[in-house]
Amino acid sequence: MPIKMKRREILSLHKILMDLNRISSTKFAYAVARNLRIVKDEVESFGRAQRIELQDMYNEYDRKRMELVNKYASRDEKGRLVTSESGEVQMINYSEFHESLNPIKKEYAEAIKQNDEKAAEIEKMLDDEVIIEKEFYMIKASIIPDGIKPLELFHLMPLIEGEIKDGE
Repeated sequence: MPIKMKRREILSLHKILMDLNRISSTKFAYAVARNLRIVKDEVESFGRAQRIELQDMYNEYDRKRMELVNKYASRDEKGRLVTSESGEVQMINYSEFHESLNPIKKEYAEAIKQNDEKAAEIEKMLDDEVIIEKEFYMIKASIIPDGIKPLELFHLMPLIEGEIKDGE
């Protein structure tokens, strides 16, 4: 029976299924492989669609921006960039960094705009619903091995048949 899923959900499921390759239980591995084959085509077609052929101008802008990041970034005692918990690079002087970056942003404004438009288009595509024609292979709860993480189980829930009982 065909099923509707958002591309974002398909990509998450694909990632989880790929991560589960570490599990050595034969029956479970078989179930994972069967479901991987079902989502593979959609993941590959989306991968082709999302490849951003960044123009030379955007690549040049990004290279110059990164040079400034490296110039103004805070570094730890080992010389590594200092980042916040969210991954943002900490700057020694934000105002000097932005003062240096603004003329570069103006020079490459069109390339930045095109890149942002392409990124927005891809983000919108992630929320599109697609129809998976093949039926997913249901995974019996009894074959789910120990060592599965809660987030992995969360993404697998629509594919799990039955309940995991204490002592199984």
